[in-house]
Amino acid sequence: MKNSYSDYININLRKDENYYSLYDMKNLLRAKNDKDYCGELMEANENLIWFSVHKYIGNVDKLVAINSIDKDDIVQLGRISFLKSITGYDTTRGIKFSSYAVTAIVREIRTYLRDVSNLVRLPRQKQKMLTDFRLYYEGYISFEEFQKRTDYKVKKEEMIKILNLKEKMISFEELLTRSSENLIVGDIVYDQKTNVET
Repeated sequence: MKNSYSDYININLRKDENYYSLYDMKNLLRAKNDKDYCGELMEANENLIWFSVHKYIGNVDKLVAINSIDKDDIVQLGRISFLKSITGYDTTRGIKFSSYAVTAIVREIRTYLRDVSNLVRLPRQKQKMLTDFRLYYEGYISFEEFQKRTDYKVKKEEMIKILNLKEKMISFEELLTRSSENLIVGDIVYDQKTNVET
């Protein structure tokens, strides 16, 4: 069915090369009122979606590999954004539709990638604590100086395990040991002011 739809678009383009042009305001106004034409306009201008992804977000194959998502998800998000752009576009503002659509497509895809990302970001206070502990661990400051800087009561042995886990950011839910204790990073960091685990 998709091939016949594309054939239909090709026939219309042979009759009038501007039939699906995004620069013609009549086409955009027609797309707002005619859902079938809107779908045709989207398919005929799908290269705008790919342009947006490649230029402003990055290589699609890398995005798929890094974020463990399907390429079709990116295309679908781009299409949805394109359709939203058509309904939200104001022809009286003097902005080119393609600029408006590219911004919407990029924003939608970046939001999706941020939401599905597996990267865990530590709060700044926890990052500072780990940085200060690394200074102690490497011999630049004493353990007492570390505790003064961070206002945390920390077990030395457990912090060493944290630093040896990996060099990049880690989650406070990360398992520290395989023993029966099943400690996580969050179990060993205490807020000294409230005397409560954080």
